[in-house]
Amino acid sequence: MSACWAVIPVKSLEIAKSRLAPGLSAGDRISLSLEMLERVLSAVAAEDRVSPLVISRDPRALDLAREKRTEVLEDRWEELNPSLEAASRWCRTRGASCILVLHADLPMVRAEDIAAMIDLGRSAPSVVLAPCRRREGTNALFMQPAGLIPYAFGPGSFKAHQELASRQAASLQVYYSPSIALDIDTMDDLELFRAELAGIKETNQAGSAGVSPAPRHTGWKPALPGSVFSSPVAGRNHS
Repeated sequence: MSACWAVIPVKSLEIAKSRLAPGLSAGDRISLSLEMLERVLSAVAAEDRVSPLVISRDPRALDLAREKRTEVLEDRWEELNPSLEAASRWCRTRGASCILVLHADLPMVRAEDIAAMIDLGRSAPSVVLAPCRRREGTNALFMQPAGLIPYAFGPGSFKAHQELASRQAASLQVYYSPSIALDIDTMDDLELFRAELAGIKETNQAGSAGVSPAPRHTGWKPALPGSVFSSPVAGRNHS
């Protein structure tokens, strides 16, 4: 049994990423959500100190997780924080000493990010927070021991989690990395990621011409052909 679990919550894909509706069809938003989940699972799989657990009520997300040989937990709760508390209980019954909560909409997250957060939190009691790029929300949260603080995801969660860690006299570390700070909630976020992909592609093309290429990060994958990340595409049938 793993001593550290990475809990990845996935909401129903029918309602996920609704703020992208002005630019993406419902089918494209589902494709986007699944591709981002696959990227997150790849990053977790490349860090051998953690075992992934996907909690969701969406059968497509659960099926993808199973395809990746990931443990799954069917979500029976309406809100994110109770869902995470249930997932944490599940992990603790399996011997978890630490837990990393990682959102499923982080397309640039790397195994190096996960390793860095674990290393920062190695001295218990500890909490490590990775904020979003606006430094308001929490994109990833590591705690040791498991269950050290309650979850407070939602508006202003970065500050709320800091206060909860302080109340427990825990060692509090903030890990900021552009690759884990970019979550895709708005069309501006998506366009920013597309620009990042274009920059990486340009750098790698320069490498093939004799210039040193961009570094390849473990657990990171380029956009797939026809990916929503690459360019707007027509909606697909995901029913």
